[in-house]
Amino acid sequence: MTSGRRRGTLTARVAAAAVVVAAVLPALAGVGHARQDEAAALDARRALATENARLEALAELAKTPDFYLVLDANAGTLRLMLHGAELRTFPVLEVQVGSPRIGFFRRAAPTPWQGVVWTDGALDPPREMERVELAVPPPGAEEAPPATIPPTPEEAFPTPLRFHLSFPGGPAIEVRPLDADDAAGLFSRMAAAWVSYWGDLWAALATPPDERVRLRLTLSPDEAGMLYRSLPPNVSLIVL
Repeated sequence: MTSGRRRGTLTARVAAAAVVVAAVLPALAGVGHARQDEAAALDARRALATENARLEALAELAKTPDFYLVLDANAGTLRLMLHGAELRTFPVLEVQVGSPRIGFFRRAAPTPWQGVVWTDGALDPPREMERVELAVPPPGAEEAPPATIPPTPEEAFPTPLRFHLSFPGGPAIEVRPLDADDAAGLFSRMAAAWVSYWGDLWAALATPPDERVRLRLTLSPDEAGMLYRSLPPNVSLIVL
């Protein structure tokens, strides 16, 4: 009789425990789902706030009288714009992001650099501007001076093997035209690699302390040359 009572008591306890577990598990699952929903809602609010900030920055840029660049790495585009109008779109084949280092450690940017408007972009090396003037022959001249044929933009402003667009206190854009040139010869590639090696070494030793991040863009040679020749002075930049 005692053994039967013990088995009955044990069975009752197991049944009661099962009832408790069955009642608690849905509640715990509900708490987990609620936390996941809260995290998803928080992420959605952050994404919406970021997108609103970017749209506000673009709206402010459209009000300025200056040219500006809009880099969208996800879309693979670099757009030159003025007053909200798209003047030209440069297809970007690849975007690499490099952070400044101290020794072997990354130097984190103190403030965000995406979605922020950066101004006073400076081209390096700068374009050599030469003004060609046509002289009117004096009255009574027997022969007119020979006609001067101005050079083409490609001849007047040859694309360097590597150029930068730096923004004070912000990011720096680096473009290497030969990186995407399948038709470049061995000598051209060796020359570009040599310039890039010493340029990288010098950049590592003399990186400006206020440079937050370096963006290396891969463009086709034609697009890179057009970008170099068409950049206006003191251009602004926003990275989406």
